[in-house]
Amino acid sequence: MHPSETDRKLVEAPWGYESLGDKFSALDEGLKVYLPRFDYLFHNYQAKPDEEIRQAASPKLMAALIAMKHFYEQGYLLKQMQFLLLSAIDEHGNLHKPLLVYLFDKLPDQMDAIQKAVGELPSPTKSEAMSILDACEARGKAEGYSEKMLQTCINMIKDGFDNATICRVLEVDDAYVEEVRERLKNEAQEG
Repeated sequence: MHPSETDRKLVEAPWGYESLGDKFSALDEGLKVYLPRFDYLFHNYQAKPDEEIRQAASPKLMAALIAMKHFYEQGYLLKQMQFLLLSAIDEHGNLHKPLLVYLFDKLPDQMDAIQKAVGELPSPTKSEAMSILDACEARGKAEGYSEKMLQTCINMIKDGFDNATICRVLEVDDAYVEEVRERLKNEAQEG
């Protein structure tokens, strides 16, 4: 999945501090009094060089910030994968799981490269990371199967199959087929 031009412009656009009220500029003045008013710390890590981010006190935080900064740069994330994963291991040998899940999510078509990097981790951490990858991969396959099933159900409805046949072929219940039929009906009315 490649980012759209709009997404890249959002990332490249300079960020600045905005209050919560600034986010609701079109809101009626009478309602703005109900918005909470507080300040927050703002750090634009997009503008900071990686060398500066690498000085963070926590290696896990540093790895997460660098991964998020280079959100759209698959090549960079792949080159830095081993460094990021090693940085995300705490003093007890535990891997910071959210970083691995984040990398898997950003690099879904790079499973071989991710597995290679995980394979080079220290032994106790390696088996933990492989378990996480297996779970992420299974989730991705399940989502893909459900999308495929939905599309097949839509095609069968459009081809005139009755509910009983669709339920038998797809091994779904009648409520699922009715939900898809209703969805198609609503889309046809809107379009």
